[in-house]
Amino acid sequence: MNLKLDLKKVDEDFIKKAPQDIIELLKRQAQKVAEKEIEKKALKVGDQIPHFILKNAVGEKIDSYDLLENGPLVISFYRGGW
Repeated sequence: MNLKLDLKKVDEDFIKKAPQDIIELLKRQAQKVAEKEIEKKALKVGDQIPHFILKNAVGEKIDSYDLLENGPLVISFYRGGW
């Protein structure tokens, strides 16, 4: 299985079936994201993360400074509101 080829096929199939106005909207939005060059702002290997306080899966506030006192930190993000 080749993910790049699989994704290309999904993209091609979508373009064949989707309304033209939706395709144009997605292209414009993708261009806006590309123009922001967010990859240049992303942390690189060895970079230090900035201090943060986030809510965990059950809504408790978690402070990065508190976690780092216990050792290295691994952060996992997930999407969803279920």
